[in-house]
Amino acid sequence: MKNAEGALRRTIDHQVVNEYRGAISALNSGAPFMFMKADSALGGSLLHFARAVDKPAAVPAGAVTAR
Repeated sequence: MKNAEGALRRTIDHQVVNEYRGAISALNSGAPFMFMKADSALGGSLLHFARAVDKPAAVPAGAVTAR
């Protein structure tokens, strides 16, 4: 991961767990893995990511917001 961060010149904030078996099982069955195995490591990591990106961005002090 350090190599990727160096190439991008920034830190990587989120990682998604590689759970091949659960992902391929969901693909083969046609059912989203979040419905079939939401409590799996893959489901948990994607839920954590979704909650993190869903947070509103912080507005710097003194910034003027559009109306």
